[in-house]
Amino acid sequence: DWFSDPSILACAALAGVLLTAFVLWELYGTTTPAVALRTLRQRAAWSVSAVYFFIGVSLYGLLFVLPSYTQEVLGFTTTMSGMLLMVRAGTALVLFPITNWMVQRRVMDLRLMSALGIVALGVTSWLQAAVFTSETDFHALVATTLAGGIGFSFIFVPITVLFFPALIPSTVPSAVGISRLFQQIGGSVGSALSVTMLVRVAAAQQNAIAAGVTANRPAVAAFIATHGA
Repeated sequence: DWFSDPSILACAALAGVLLTAFVLWELYGTTTPAVALRTLRQRAAWSVSAVYFFIGVSLYGLLFVLPSYTQEVLGFTTTMSGMLLMVRAGTALVLFPITNWMVQRRVMDLRLMSALGIVALGVTSWLQAAVFTSETDFHALVATTLAGGIGFSFIFVPITVLFFPALIPSTVPSAVGISRLFQQIGGSVGSALSVTMLVRVAAAQQNAIAAGVTANRPAVAAFIATHGA
């Protein structure tokens, strides 16, 4: 447990104080803020920043935990793990021109298009979690990874096209910077949550297995008889 460590607790408290001081300074202490937080008063700015935050949680969390899980638990090689990531990235790359064409032609409402992309990403992530076992092979993961790439391709282009016209022109640079900052923060949160969940679930499963390894079980007794206690 991270917060049972006094040094981590102290650093977390210091970070909270400094973050509060930073926000107050940027809002009220200077006329030339490094991060124009007042830009978040615009609905387009805070809503897109929120979407980018959760995209960062999903994207960077996946980029961290998927190679770790596939290599350490499933026994994939580094190349196979990279190929699995490339399935999603390559699908999105191939579909970006099609998404751009659909946006230019206004094939559907851009808000609906981006919403469908987010829903598709969420559904495929849930399906992939349902598919994962300690014996899942490479091919079983390709379909859900491919579908996730399709979802990603329908998120970024429509949101970007909707984002800029809805902003006050003078605030566009700061709004773009803040939205990307939220994406990076989301990535950090996603990576931290992913590794914490992976470690804790692995520890819980190991404890469950260890609890069943007793001398009363025939398999265990046979092993002890052959190899010694």
